[in-house]
Amino acid sequence: MWQGLHQEFQAHDVDVVAIGIELDAAVCHQYIDKAPELAAAGLSLIDSTHTTVSHLNFRNVPMALWVNEDGTIALAAHHSPVTPGWGDRPIPEGIPPRMAGRIELLKAATDRHLEYLATLRRWVETGEAPSPSHETLNPAQAQAMAAFELGDHFRLTGDTSAMVECWRAAHRLDPDNWSAKRQAWSLVTTPTDGPRDLVQEDTGPYDGNWLDDLIAVGGIDRYYPPAPW
Repeated sequence: MWQGLHQEFQAHDVDVVAIGIELDAAVCHQYIDKAPELAAAGLSLIDSTHTTVSHLNFRNVPMALWVNEDGTIALAAHHSPVTPGWGDRPIPEGIPPRMAGRIELLKAATDRHLEYLATLRRWVETGEAPSPSHETLNPAQAQAMAAFELGDHFRLTGDTSAMVECWRAAHRLDPDNWSAKRQAWSLVTTPTDGPRDLVQEDTGPYDGNWLDDLIAVGGIDRYYPPAPW
């Protein structure tokens, strides 16, 4: 979808840059391969240090940032749904109850992808953007990102115990930062040399998991920051 939007927006000299946020860069390659035009133009990037999370407040996926031609931010980091939500998808019969619970939460989310696409296209065509958000990290969120980055340092140096301690602190300080949570969980739940586990049920040394944490913070409406568009 993002490559299709890039092709559409070329008539207005607007580029789409896709960024994969993943400690293991190799995980992103399968998605980059699906958008060869973006890759060929150097518009597929991999953020293996979570710089976009700590500096641009990308707290989940998919999120986007609109940047004007003069380098100013037209719209700060925000939820960017460009495909239909889960509302009309049936829950498959016979699946485990916890998996059904995940799908039920996703189906409860309001589908705003058409509204988002209309707002995005209006900005591309006319330069008219919603009022820009100047939201900055509060102290707890900033501490959480510092703890996450320190934990990643310990991951790279092989100190697993210190890594877990830091990442547990990051999750506690900022329970709405799903990028930090899912990244830590996936290292526990994904088998060696296996496909990335997206269910993330048994998270080992970390408290919580996707379904229980989402219920604890109030449901699917807390999964993404409030949309400013």
